[in-house]
Formats: sequence, C-alpha cells, structure tokens
Amino acid sequence: MSPITFTFTPAYQDYVTTTRAYLLRQPAMWGGALLAGLAVVLCIYVFGAGGSAGILLIGLVPPILIALYLIVTPILVASRAQKSPDLVAALSCEATLAGIHVQGQNVNTLLDWRLFSNAIETKRYFVLVFRDSRKMFQMVPKRAFVDDADAKRFGEMARQKSKNSN
Repeated sequence: MSPITFTFTPAYQDYVTTTRAYLLRQPAMWGGALLAGLAVVLCIYVFGAGGSAGILLIGLVPPILIALYLIVTPILVASRAQKSPDLVAALSCEATLAGIHVQGQNVNTLLDWRLFSNAIETKRYFVLVFRDSRKMFQMVPKRAFVDDADAKRFGEMARQKSKNSN
C-alpha cells in the first residue's frame, strides 16, 4: 500500500470539535446522560405527584452540568492548545502500514499504530485515541488530505490498524 501524505495546521475549532467528538464517544458520558435523564423523569414524576418546584429544579441540574461539560471542556482544551506554539504549528504527515510519521516545527516522530486503541471518524475529522492514555488523542482533519480518496484510505487504515493492535 502506498503512503498517504497529508498536511494541516491545527486551528482552535479543530480542538473544540475533536474534543467534543471524543467526549461524546466515552461510555461514562453516556452512562451519565442516562442517569441524568432518569433523574429528570423521576423529578417530573415527583413534581406531578404534588412535589415542590424545587424538586423539579434539582432534576434539571445533572443534564445542565453535562451540557456545560460538553461546552466548556472543549473550549478549555482549545484555549490551552492555542497558547502552545507546538500545538498550533503546521504538520506534515505520512501514513504507512507502520504508523503515522509526523513532522513539524519541533517534532519528528513515528506514531506506531499500536499506540492507538481506536479510530473515531466524524464528518470532518479522524480522532485517534491513544491506548495508554485514553484522555489523549491525535486529531487528523479530513481537509488535510489531497482528495476524498486519500481520506477514505486513511480512515480504513486507521480503523484496521487500531483494531488489529488491540
């Protein structure tokens, strides 16, 4: 398989969008959302059975906190990234069967596919989750590729290689 080359300069919105995509695919997030939904239903039931309006407000707290988490956390991540020159520098990359060779202003490394536990694909990004630190990921915007065919090949390679390394 021939190498897939791509280049991009990470932008503020890249960090916001990929962090949110990462968070939304975490089982704990969905467990919390389920519990928050149950809390709302329970509080509506209690309120309907003659409970005070306070119980209804208490039931709304968990979903509001989850929504704030999904809004604030990506903004904080993006803001921190913008303050680090290395995290907003242009990157030239080449994906092969061995991994992703990343070159930038202060980086020249090979990210072996075995470093990743899974590959998340959204409409505009690939999010490669690191195995040893599941709170870290490598984003790859689809705009980085020369054409849609290269983006598709990269996605297939990322999914296959991250699955095979489990």
